[in-house]
Amino acid sequence: QERRRIEHDAFTGHLLGIIATNSLELGVDIGTLGAVLMLGFPVTLASFRQQAGRAGRRKRDSLAVFIAEGLPIDQYYLNNPHELFDKDTDDLLIDLDNEISLKAHIQCAAHEMPICFEDEKYSFAEGDLQIQTAQRRRWVVSCPSMECLSKYFDSKISGITLTANASHHLRSSYPSVCLNRLLEEIEISRAVFEVYEGGVFIHQGRPFIVQEIHHDTMLVKLVQADVNWITKQRSVLHVNALQTYRIRAIKATPHHAYYGRVEIFCQVFGRHQHFSLDVVDVESSPWIHETVGMWIDVPDLVLQLLRDKCIKPAAAIHSAEHAFLNQFPLASDIRTECKAEEKEYLKRESRRKRPARLIMYDPVGHGSGVAAKAFEHASDTLNKALVAVESCRCECGCVKCILSPSCKEGNIVSSKPGALAILKAILNIKIDPDSIPFETDEKALHGHDSIISVSPVHTRTAQNVPIVNDSST
Repeated sequence: QERRRIEHDAFTGHLLGIIATNSLELGVDIGTLGAVLMLGFPVTLASFRQQAGRAGRRKRDSLAVFIAEGLPIDQYYLNNPHELFDKDTDDLLIDLDNEISLKAHIQCAAHEMPICFEDEKYSFAEGDLQIQTAQRRRWVVSCPSMECLSKYFDSKISGITLTANASHHLRSSYPSVCLNRLLEEIEISRAVFEVYEGGVFIHQGRPFIVQEIHHDTMLVKLVQADVNWITKQRSVLHVNALQTYRIRAIKATPHHAYYGRVEIFCQVFGRHQHFSLDVVDVESSPWIHETVGMWIDVPDLVLQLLRDKCIKPAAAIHSAEHAFLNQFPLASDIRTECKAEEKEYLKRESRRKRPARLIMYDPVGHGSGVAAKAFEHASDTLNKALVAVESCRCECGCVKCILSPSCKEGNIVSSKPGALAILKAILNIKIDPDSIPFETDEKALHGHDSIISVSPVHTRTAQNVPIVNDSST
């Protein structure tokens, strides 16, 4: 209802402008705008062009302004503006064999119209694989056509999410004189970083102070306040490998890729208060959830080489993860543990040490199965990443090698030579120490080493997990 009201006010001229996140933009028909201002590069080139195209529809005059931030990804496009107009967008890839996504789509299709097994239009490249899978998994019932199981649609069709996004939301409300009023609902993945005790939450231009947050009841209590400052969280996000399910040998090397259960640990420990220039400690309960992921341990020898060259292992690992994801076709559906500038360049030593491994995981609640795909194609992806980094002519890294448009920490902690060394070490390629330059960035030379050697991750059972040899080409 609120989105429809914004729509109406914009069309009737009561609103001259709308400030929106991507989610609001997609939920409101704002196709008759005259100008669009984009603050920061919006992750992908396709998103950039889509947002710019919000203005000037129906053959109207328009203006699109890109306001670049100081982040490496924004600066890359400032230095290469022709790519915003001339570069091809990435291919849209869909995994038709992903049973998790297939389950939801087949249920919805069968709910709208019973699926006839004999109808050729329901056959895909692999014959009747999808239909047979649906029957075997009992996602549908046959009588003789296939219909959706009633348990999925007893209430409403929105019980299934086709995008595989988490359906859990935190409800934010604030007390007035006589009653509590619901302000809005926030995805749990956003809420962890946007609502924390003492933080300023902006709702339609009005500031509110977060008084209480309860993850168990999914409720945040706010109070409206007249303040002239905003806050930004100081948080830590750790991705911990908990249990090994499968092991795959990395082709022509003694090293392995692992797949298993991982833990996402997120905690807000403080906040920056902008305009008042304060840094405030915050006590909050951590947000801990489990998902699945894949990881590759980094050999100790290359860690010592990096330290000898004054290259932070954390920066090298971070860049190697990005290089891997840049060559993985389904990278938009997988996440990694990005390294934060505040921690890695801190002058006092951090107590939060991290194991030396590349780690990727399925976002909590998505259940997309993409991490398993990354695990299965680890050898090929590592080799492609090495070629991309080694052949790229940039000096410090760009979107073609080690920079990621989706990096939560802005690609600040990065090292192209470090990424190259780690990829070579994992692929068992000899490294010439003289080919690795010394780190010269003054900011990167500060701080302490936050990386430690890895410890083995236990398996699901007492028995050893068999190692699968990679026979892919």
